[in-house]
Amino acid sequence: MKKYMIFILLLLAANACRDEFVTDSEYAEKFITLNSAGLVMGGDYIYEYNDRMCQKVMNAERMVLRYQDDDQSKFVHFEFLSFPMYMDYSSGAIEGRITFSSDGKIVTYAMSFVILKDEADKYWLWNMENRMGIIAEF
Repeated sequence: MKKYMIFILLLLAANACRDEFVTDSEYAEKFITLNSAGLVMGGDYIYEYNDRMCQKVMNAERMVLRYQDDDQSKFVHFEFLSFPMYMDYSSGAIEGRITFSSDGKIVTYAMSFVILKDEADKYWLWNMENRMGIIAEF
């Protein structure tokens, strides 16, 4: 019986996490209308991937995705610490770390994301608390 209670509590916690990151956000609504891969904060791109001027590097084994300018002066690096096995929107939060260049400085955030939208090989991952999102194209 104790095992079943723990399982039920974990399911409830996962769903509660998702609601915490999604509710009441004009930024989230704007975020899912954007289409280019990259990093978005407060409704605007901090880094927008452009395949003519940028490079994309992925390492599935290490769960890493990186976008960078050809001269490497600007970049965004996503490291997923956890990722759901199935993209079914019910898996709860995805833990990750974002590192990016901004005005010559390196900035790092560790946070939880939820998937707001997916199309083909592209996922819109959102963190409500920081109003930050990743449009990740794999």
